[in-house]
Amino acid sequence: MLIFFVFFLLFLFLGGRLGYLFLGGLAKRKLISLEERVVLGLILGITLLSLFIFLVAHILPIKGAVPVSLAIVTGVLLITSPPEFPRVKRFARIIKAPGPFAVSLLIWTLIFFLLLQKTHLNPSGDSFTGSPSTYGDLPFHLSVITNFAYGENFPPVNPIASSYRLSYHFLADFISSIFVAVSNELRFSLVFPSVVLGVLTVSSLFLLTKRIAKSTSAALLSPLIFLLNGGIGFLKLFIASEEPISRYAHVPELGVEYPNILAEILMAERALLLGIPIFVSVILLIYIWFKTKKTLPLVYAGLFAGLLPYANVYGFLVVGIISVFFFTSSVKTFGLSFQKNPWYLFATLTLVVSLPLFIWVAPQVFTHGSFLRLSFMGWPPLENIWLKLGFWFTNFGLLPILAVISLVKKTYTTPAAKKFLGAIFLLIFLAHVVIFQPYVWDNNRFILYPLIAGSVLSAMVISKVLSKGFYLKILGIVLLVLSILQGLLVVANDPRIEYGLYSQSDFSLADFLKKNTFPHGIFLTGRAHNNPVVSLAGRRVVLGYGGYLWTHGIKDSEEILRDIRAIYGGEESIDKLVEKHRIAYIVVSPLEKIEFPYIKEEVLSSNFSLIYDERGIKIFDTRMNNNEK
Repeated sequence: MLIFFVFFLLFLFLGGRLGYLFLGGLAKRKLISLEERVVLGLILGITLLSLFIFLVAHILPIKGAVPVSLAIVTGVLLITSPPEFPRVKRFARIIKAPGPFAVSLLIWTLIFFLLLQKTHLNPSGDSFTGSPSTYGDLPFHLSVITNFAYGENFPPVNPIASSYRLSYHFLADFISSIFVAVSNELRFSLVFPSVVLGVLTVSSLFLLTKRIAKSTSAALLSPLIFLLNGGIGFLKLFIASEEPISRYAHVPELGVEYPNILAEILMAERALLLGIPIFVSVILLIYIWFKTKKTLPLVYAGLFAGLLPYANVYGFLVVGIISVFFFTSSVKTFGLSFQKNPWYLFATLTLVVSLPLFIWVAPQVFTHGSFLRLSFMGWPPLENIWLKLGFWFTNFGLLPILAVISLVKKTYTTPAAKKFLGAIFLLIFLAHVVIFQPYVWDNNRFILYPLIAGSVLSAMVISKVLSKGFYLKILGIVLLVLSILQGLLVVANDPRIEYGLYSQSDFSLADFLKKNTFPHGIFLTGRAHNNPVVSLAGRRVVLGYGGYLWTHGIKDSEEILRDIRAIYGGEESIDKLVEKHRIAYIVVSPLEKIEFPYIKEEVLSSNFSLIYDERGIKIFDTRMNNNEK
């Protein structure tokens, strides 16, 4: 535990210092405030430091790569920027954020901590549980994390389909794997970095809104509206039912299918925890260019944008689309000249920084036709046409309505804010025309980014209404409450619903595998989504849970499945099939016996060495034939 916190604090300090220095050019020209430099510096520094450790881990084992990388960065910082002892006033400015902002950050820190510790491997009796949101997705994220930390997965292959590359925005999970590798504290490594990223999400959105609206009240409201947004799921309180209310975010009869962003989406989609702060940083820097027409903010925006696909590819898509709009509008001022138009520089930096990732994933992603396909009104996938047409209201309530009012009414938004935020917010219509991933509901991840702009617009409306007379203040309060009521109910209720994910014996098995099996060894197991071999021990499997595969564009291979059945069935070709799929270990447990009831244990025992036999679980090492012992 002590090792975890030492490395965690050192990582944050070095990352923050690195990013703070990187943004020095903007600060010297007074293009960003001190608060913006600190927050954007943390976002940039954490991202760059993580990627540097990732690169070093291709050379050294990750347990050595982490301290070596931190030592190198420390040395570089000491050489390029020796420690200085700032004046008292300057130091006070750094640690003293605006009062309401500081209080809000403390509250949000507590909220994120309570939610994360409740939804991420919460100890409950003999088991470790997840919430309705994390039960499905958390095991995959654990697989990515532990395969980096324990399985030396560099360059990364898909841990649940060992013959495929990892075509997933991995950086948020890799940050957790850094601390797992050096401390072996899996739960701490999930919760504490996520709390920091959650607070950076709130901070960046606050600063973006304050920069655009020039209003502290609007800046405080925008993260609240974005994270606690919801539709009419609260009406479940008034629907007569004999069963107790469980999930407010799921009311199919009312068309409420979209869960709350904070308690459901961010808890499950860990990539967004880093993707959203980077995206907001890009938007804030582009807005500074939009207002000043200075080239330097656009240069930094290009750097942030290039880093974005490592964290979340959906944000990268949104940036790419709006960049076309802003480039087109910039032609009137700068023309098409490469020397004069700064958007060429933005595009070049973005492509150069992001290119290594796309080179790695392109051969796999672009060979599947399930990504980026046209489908008019294919999303949301609701059969009832009225629920489909009313989807925005039933699932997002007042947010889209207030955003449109803000764009239409002159009194609520400045012309510059309308042009800038409107270009981002209106991208939500693309979700009705283009499907961005094999699973249609995953379009939800794309529209989160336009909803950020919608939250800023909505906050500007509500803050303006709250600043008026008594009756309008009452109206403003009503609008705010209706905007966040479902979110409040979901945040208070859903994390308390516990689904068992792993038992103590699963962790004991994982400990044995980490100590007694080869890190790169491929396992043949059943296909349960919460398979401890891949998600806790950090070992690769031949073919894992199908729900994780097809949603990433990987189709189940009938040939591989046929071979798996043949191996468990003890057919004569077993040795050749084991060699074909490079299988090092075969697991036989109650889960495998349910999935493959025809398992011939006697064949496995006669051919391979038994290395584990406890609690009804047997593991065979195929690398040592019993006849050779």
